[in-house]
Amino acid sequence: MKLELYRKMSQWELKRETRQVLEEKYKNFTGHIDVIECHIPYTNFNGIQCMFDKTARMKGKKLLVIAGDFLNLDLFGPFLATSEDVSLPSDEIAMGKYLLKEASKIYDQELFLISNHDNRIYKVIRRNIDDPRIQSEVKMLMDGYDKIFKEIQHFDIADNYLFQIGNVLVTHLESNSGVPGKIDRDLVQYLGPRIKKPWDIVFQAHTHSQSRIPIDRKLCIETGALVDSLDYWVRGKMSGKGKFGTMGHGICEMNKGKADMNDCNFIITDWQGYI
Repeated sequence: MKLELYRKMSQWELKRETRQVLEEKYKNFTGHIDVIECHIPYTNFNGIQCMFDKTARMKGKKLLVIAGDFLNLDLFGPFLATSEDVSLPSDEIAMGKYLLKEASKIYDQELFLISNHDNRIYKVIRRNIDDPRIQSEVKMLMDGYDKIFKEIQHFDIADNYLFQIGNVLVTHLESNSGVPGKIDRDLVQYLGPRIKKPWDIVFQAHTHSQSRIPIDRKLCIETGALVDSLDYWVRGKMSGKGKFGTMGHGICEMNKGKADMNDCNFIITDWQGYI
């Protein structure tokens, strides 16, 4: 008897298999890559427009990587009670579709990662429905992002918080720190033994900060986000000490799946706003 035949794969294993199939499509990419985090509708659209204008003038192929948190979805989030102004997800989706269609005029391909804000739509199901069987069935009946954005051309969804393009990783790991360089070192220590295929560079979203630090033969870049402080960051408490951020995005030039560390960086669009 081969007992392994009876083993059920965990959800993270299934997502890994799906992700790796899609990664094959991008493993030999050549061209320019922009890495963004938007938080629609609170996006710094001037920064988006500047990025679009600059990338449109470039020659060769162009890839836009949305590194999670494309939509804000505060209506489904844990900070609903502390936000005085919460947008409707339907409005955020409409704005997101418009942004993606405008981007498709410039980029040859768009890649969409799903992270904590994007997943709020599923978390609200888990908070309000106890039975996991019902949770699963409700999710199946909902329109996922693949259906929501089905009209966007040359658009791929990686239902994951990380994705590998050649020797570059794009991640949206939920970790924050006000200590300079700590996130970068944590990334190398965490990802080093866990990523099978060779990699040299990682772009980390989520932190809303920007940094570029070489650690243990890896280059770690915090991309920042194209959004100012969110409501629940500025509510009469001294949160975020030592972590005053900039708005911006990540950039990369790649040749046949290989990016040179000197061709990878972040772009500063603006400073976090005054309170």
